[in-house]
Amino acid sequence: MINITKKILYEPLLHFLVLGGLAYYYFDYAKEKESSISKPTLVIANYELKNLQNETQLQAPKLVLAYLTYQKILLEEAYSLGLYRDDPKIDEHLLKKMEYLFKNDIEFQEPSEEQLHQFYQAHLSDYSKVNSLNLYLLRVDQNTEKNVIQKLSTITDLRPFAKKYEQLTPDAIKEKFGSYTALKISTLQEGFWSEVIDNKLFYITNKQVSEPYSFEEVEGIVYEHYKKSFRVLNEQQAYAKIYSKYIIKEQK
Repeated sequence: MINITKKILYEPLLHFLVLGGLAYYYFDYAKEKESSISKPTLVIANYELKNLQNETQLQAPKLVLAYLTYQKILLEEAYSLGLYRDDPKIDEHLLKKMEYLFKNDIEFQEPSEEQLHQFYQAHLSDYSKVNSLNLYLLRVDQNTEKNVIQKLSTITDLRPFAKKYEQLTPDAIKEKFGSYTALKISTLQEGFWSEVIDNKLFYITNKQVSEPYSFEEVEGIVYEHYKKSFRVLNEQQAYAKIYSKYIIKEQK
């Protein structure tokens, strides 16, 4: 019995299996530990939120937090890339540099006629006669910087801060917001915020449509939508990717 035990203890295959098992558990533990501590924590101080709110005149605290988080993440990325070197106005310049880098991560390629037509077919409700739609309206304070609210429309969901209208007809939109705004809304993509129009942003959902316009009639609008979709979705994906690298902690 002792000889058999000794033989087992000195068996090379057993040693290999034991060591392999230990190595597996060690590296699995090390990987788990590394993943839990590798993300840097960005602390959001209350005074920073107040300062930014005064600076931007944003009224909703959650939007101020979203915008400050955006700034802190981009600055952290900029520092990690060493973009601060030889730059006297560090924060301002680094934000611009990082925005340029992540917004231009993928270069826009001019679409072919076939690609535009495929996009038209995939979003046919945007190029059809509208019977009714749901509309979100976000009012922008006249003191709020327009580029700030426009940026927020890309990096966070503004719908909780907007007023919702349901089943508005084209005539109701014209009566409620005027002919100029109604015209702008009529060419707006579903699922994308408009530009700032008379201190308002608009967002369309749930279009109820009848027959589509021909591709030839709306080709110019399709092209503009194609470009905007590429830009906005690319920015959202790029920001989501770097956002996921950080733990955001709000200091009370």
